[in-house]
Amino acid sequence: TGTGTEERDPLRGHAPSDSTAATSSDGDSSGKSTTGGSEPAHILFTTSTIYNGLEVNGLAGADEICNSLGQSVRAGPWIAVLRDAIVSLQSRVNVEGDVVNTNGELLATDKAELLSGTVQSSPAYDETGTAISESDLAWTGSTVDDCDSWTSDDMTSHGAMGFPADLGFWLDTGNPLPCNVATHLYCLSQ
Repeated sequence: TGTGTEERDPLRGHAPSDSTAATSSDGDSSGKSTTGGSEPAHILFTTSTIYNGLEVNGLAGADEICNSLGQSVRAGPWIAVLRDAIVSLQSRVNVEGDVVNTNGELLATDKAELLSGTVQSSPAYDETGTAISESDLAWTGSTVDDCDSWTSDDMTSHGAMGFPADLGFWLDTGNPLPCNVATHLYCLSQ
């Protein structure tokens, strides 16, 4: 039995296996989700790779990308936080409980908070926990701009995108990009 002072791996729900692991004496001042030693309900990351609108290959293609990259974080299924003209974010995203980034920092406590457009911590970490560039963007389709259902790289078509480094604009910047621009995706465990 632990004393409750072990430093927990927020994505795995257990103390690090290294016998020299540091202990925490300051409680939970880290801003990390504490789930009583269990895995967080959901993990969200920004892909380390970038895609133009055509390379996303529709919602199914985006989900394939997320399932492939997400397996290194934990077993799926994973979905892209992406919508098109037919399928809304609200119907795609299944969230019940905390959502954390790959560094274990709490983003949202439920679906409503996650999709409100404002999160508690930055989602600007990739599937390995590495921070992406502060200037990088991610496709979301959070408005009607969806690169022709994520099948176009035409510079005259546009796709809505978010700014992962900005807690208030992570889901939609209000300025869609031309579909020939390559940018990241957000992936969410289900």
